[in-house]
Amino acid sequence: GKNFTWSWRCIRSYRWHNFFNSICIYLHRWLYQLFSTMDRNALKIIKQMKIKIAILGSTGSIGKSTLEIIKKDKKNFDVVLLSANNNYKKLIQQAKQYNAKNVLIKNKKFYLKVKKSLKKTKVYTGDVSIKKIIRGKIDYTMSAIVGIAGLQPTVDAVQISKTVAIA
Repeated sequence: GKNFTWSWRCIRSYRWHNFFNSICIYLHRWLYQLFSTMDRNALKIIKQMKIKIAILGSTGSIGKSTLEIIKKDKKNFDVVLLSANNNYKKLIQQAKQYNAKNVLIKNKKFYLKVKKSLKKTKVYTGDVSIKKIIRGKIDYTMSAIVGIAGLQPTVDAVQISKTVAIA
């Protein structure tokens, strides 16, 4: 009774363990063959590829949390766009810290302050579509804009992003 059940569990777990190890060994060999046949320059290019990300509503709590995650692995991310409605001081600070390529400040009265502070960054204002700001595809968009205000930017993000996260 009890000994049979115990021994059967051991055999069953041992079989799964072997099966799992076999798959791991197979994958390891396959990856080794793949990378050993690749050109060294191609490997350098793969390592240098960064994840392109846009954060809509970067000065809010979800946007800040997203940037905190990016901060832990900054070298693997390329911040393509940060946007905010009114919090221009925080937007400027974030753009400098994460080397954002583009920023969008929705409120037009803060445009000049942002423009003067960010010399190397393209600054946009108002209801500019992110499709006009970002050329080509990006990897991720975090849409952290509250309510109906976030609808149109999120729809635009779906068209230019591989993955869109909606808060």
